[in-house]
Amino acid sequence: MEEEIPKEILEKYITTIHNWSGIYFTNSNISILKRKILQQSKNFSLTPEEYFNLINNDSEKMMEFIDSITTNFTKFFRHPEQFDFIKNFVIPEIVLKRQQQGLFKIKLWSAGCATGEEPYSMLISSLESFEDNGIKMMIEVIASDISLKCLEIAQRGIYSKEKLEGVPRYIIDKYFNKIDENKFGIKEEYKRFVRFDYHNLLHDNGIRGVDIVMCRNVLIYMDEDTIRKILDNIYTSMHNDGYLFLSPTESLFGITDKFKSFKKDNIFYYHKV
Repeated sequence: MEEEIPKEILEKYITTIHNWSGIYFTNSNISILKRKILQQSKNFSLTPEEYFNLINNDSEKMMEFIDSITTNFTKFFRHPEQFDFIKNFVIPEIVLKRQQQGLFKIKLWSAGCATGEEPYSMLISSLESFEDNGIKMMIEVIASDISLKCLEIAQRGIYSKEKLEGVPRYIIDKYFNKIDENKFGIKEEYKRFVRFDYHNLLHDNGIRGVDIVMCRNVLIYMDEDTIRKILDNIYTSMHNDGYLFLSPTESLFGITDKFKSFKKDNIFYYHKV
């Protein structure tokens, strides 16, 4: 039988984690939090209350705990239809508009980049679009996350072959070095286009003029007030004609009037209103 955590102690965890990260635990996901509290308390040979006092007075340990309770599963080109849409439609359209405006750089942002598969997928899709369409354009991909542990993995750019499942062989050969039978690393010549940023989405990171934002499987952890704050920051960061992509199962319906949803080729995306 699972050990019970006193209600008042659990509420302290919920409130503090929300204030730190915007992550909000409800009845539907509270079991994840309870399990992590008990696991970490045991690792430190402390009671849940003692462990709370420890992390509440040590910002590094607090971030380690928050790292442990966020789900970081991802893979390259997850929801491949979105990346195909970006490659075949969004990039050519955005590039043409920027060239007409006298701009020769596009900017993409992976907001909540986890271990880096998403921003590298955004980069590869864009570079493939450049090649297919004879585009000469500079590119920057900003990859931000609240997890320092995830950012360290992303910056190294080394992944198991499972993370590349379903990726065409020619893409792997072109953009990755084979380290051994089970590991592949992003080639240095491509890593230079990605800038990693330790960032809490609740705060404005000063990024402006973003053409494409991916914020997928991030808002599912948040309550509506927090989602609106995050969307305000994303809104501020974007070009007026920029694109926002959520995961296919997420929607902003009834949450904000700053973005309007569109659908093309069965792909949903958002523009600023």
